Amino acid sequence: MSSAVAAASSTAPALEVRDLEVTYGGIRAVKGLSLEVGRGEIVTLIGANGAGKTTTLKSIVGLVPQRKGTIRIFGKDARADPTHDLVARGVALVPEGRAIFGAMTVRENLELGSFRRRDEGREARFARVIELFPRLGERLAQDGGTLSGGEQQMLAIARALMSGPELLLLDEPSLGLAPKLVRQIFDSIIEIAATGITILLVEQNTRLALETANRAYVLVTGEVVLSGLASELRDDPRIRAAYLGDDVRV
Repeated sequence: MSSAVAAASSTAPALEVRDLEVTYGGIRAVKGLSLEVGRGEIVTLIGANGAGKTTTLKSIVGLVPQRKGTIRIFGKDARADPTHDLVARGVALVPEGRAIFGAMTVRENLELGSFRRRDEGREARFARVIELFPRLGERLAQDGGTLSGGEQQMLAIARALMSGPELLLLDEPSLGLAPKLVRQIFDSIIEIAATGITILLVEQNTRLALETANRAYVLVTGEVVLSGLASELRDDPRIRAAYLGDDVRV
């Protein structure tokens, strides 16, 4: 790589998506979506169920093929890369529903997360995730399937962190959790971001997502209809009426 190309890559956003289209059969689930996530940011995608949020995340990591558009990760085209290569490049997805391995122990789930990164930093990452989620340290020999919902979400995030990501995609981390556990999960997201990891967050709890993120994109039926600073969108009457439950006329 030339020095000019290397310099451009080092200053490029963590993620650039341009004119993304994804179809399921004849249905356009994502329609020309564009977004950008700067290095070190927390950016959230909000919208109703079926808006295309999960499809967007899956397309970014190659789990769903795109029909059109470009995806660049840290300045490099990612469209042709298989998912496991993207993991090796520093991208990790925590999927909706957690997808932990219930018959494997907590330790085994964590070790599996580091499969593509068997380097000298592995033990340090293990220590870090146990520091972040002490409850997992108490349950290392316990099967993942016997954990509570909140503990399973902690395990799913910790497993992703074991790959040493620079870009972390989180899909509905609060889904199905009690309010106290939701707060704990979001506190951990803020801690993760403070270490320099870039985060793209899909979240059903719009209020908490907008309180946590730097910027936000609002999706409606596969299209971005609003974007901007999360603090500004939180006060937008259209957002307050549609997603925050406020009785605001628009």
